[in-house]
Amino acid sequence: MTPFESGQPSQSLHLAGPNVWQDLKTFIGRARRVDGGGAVHLSAPKSRPILAAWVSILDGVAGTVLGMRTFELTHPGNVEATVYLAGVADRLAREVNLLHSELGIPPVVAAANWARDLPPISNWEPVGKLDAEEVISAARTGADELAQNTPEVPGMPMVIALRNRIWFTPMLPGVPTGAAFGLDVLGFIHPDDEVAVYRSGSWFRLSTRAGHVVARMAPDS
Repeated sequence: MTPFESGQPSQSLHLAGPNVWQDLKTFIGRARRVDGGGAVHLSAPKSRPILAAWVSILDGVAGTVLGMRTFELTHPGNVEATVYLAGVADRLAREVNLLHSELGIPPVVAAANWARDLPPISNWEPVGKLDAEEVISAARTGADELAQNTPEVPGMPMVIALRNRIWFTPMLPGVPTGAAFGLDVLGFIHPDDEVAVYRSGSWFRLSTRAGHVVARMAPDS
């Protein structure tokens, strides 16, 4: 066992068929386009046959933006694990696993600070609704601004400062524009969608039929 392995017995999740398998594969693939070396937190309680998969879109001193989707299981999984996206993608690519819809949990634990402080599951209060086209426009405008202002040979501090300026500008009080980017990059939003906004403490949740983005800004942002 390496220092990065969990030391727990190997675990697996039984997804509810090939369609759910493909949905998870698509979700993981989109998250890897945001951060190829990133992590996913897999949460499957022992009380319900459901998997909640959390990924980081943006995380740093300016705030946090996370994406979350749920997936149906054939039976409860009793799993709480933060692992690398690449490890999950590798297992989802194996057709022998697809035949039984059994997803083995990678043994290597990912170091992800955001996964230690996940948003609450309950006690969300409705705030209002957003027009999907306006949310998409905010995401695309931010992406264009980032592309236009990133120098050809940027230093990492410069890139981080630019991202923070663009994605942690509020689109609503307390809601960073990066939340719109999260909905767009994860494929959670379409022009005819309704985006519901909820709040729990400092966290804001933007939800559509396809998934959720949860965000909070640093107190001094």
